[in-house]
Amino acid sequence: MMFFSRNEKQVVSLVAMVLYIASHVEASIYERVGDGLCQPAPDKEYSHIVKYGYGANRAYDCSEACDGVNDSGERYRGFSIVNGALRGSHDCLCFYDCHHLPEFSTELEDVWSRHDPEYCAEGQVSAWDNATGVICYQALVAEKSVLNPEGRMSSTLLESYNGA
Repeated sequence: MMFFSRNEKQVVSLVAMVLYIASHVEASIYERVGDGLCQPAPDKEYSHIVKYGYGANRAYDCSEACDGVNDSGERYRGFSIVNGALRGSHDCLCFYDCHHLPEFSTELEDVWSRHDPEYCAEGQVSAWDNATGVICYQALVAEKSVLNPEGRMSSTLLESYNGA
């Protein structure tokens, strides 16, 4: 297992940003932080939405799915992919601060399930529950960010990496 210092994580994040910009892909920027469901603190949970039976087992696809429900302005903190290889499909979970789930259109209500526990927490992803077959990713930029028409980096990306 590899462990990175804070500066090395920033370099890895900057490299991911450069690769992202070069790919001209519309998706959020994220990093893998641990195994299990993402948590704002040990033994605390987020409000979250789940897309059961999600076909792909790739972080990009789950991030893109989370971006797709993000039109209401609520920002997700991270996401987890549940590996369902034995049953032939996977689950995608998008985590939000307590009681800040996005509004759904009728079409999205049919695809996503809401989980908004009475007692939950908020804040950036700082823990995970070590569940087997689940990977936690922290959203670094939780909105679609693309090059602007002039070919320069968007202000969202610049603000997110200011001081990195």
